[in-house]
Amino acid sequence: MHVPPYFVGDLSDELDDLAYTHDDRFFDLSCEKTLNYFDVSSGYLLLPFDGFGEYAFHQTCTSIKLVDDCGNVWFCSLISVTFPCKHFKIGGQWSRLVAARRLTVGSVITFGAQPDANNETLYLILDP
Repeated sequence: MHVPPYFVGDLSDELDDLAYTHDDRFFDLSCEKTLNYFDVSSGYLLLPFDGFGEYAFHQTCTSIKLVDDCGNVWFCSLISVTFPCKHFKIGGQWSRLVAARRLTVGSVITFGAQPDANNETLYLILDP
């Protein structure tokens, strides 16, 4: 099979025009998190209830999709924790995301969602 070298002629020469990315202006609700040792080593990510989780997730939601800034979808569990303080734990494929994106302690991630408390998808923007 022969594929001509320029089989799509109207693509932009600018790499930024071709790259997949989330537009953070799309998010009415966002939370910036600096990852700590627990987040990268335990298989769980902790997100705050106050100011983010209370507006992003429904209390009965148990699963969520994380979409990273490369467009990869990660299927995760969502656990609502009330002790010692209210927060959310994200598990499932979170540990695979950490390994695949080579996240380390100190990595900064911005999470974005729409504030309808019914989100099944959470978008991630990794700061370089």
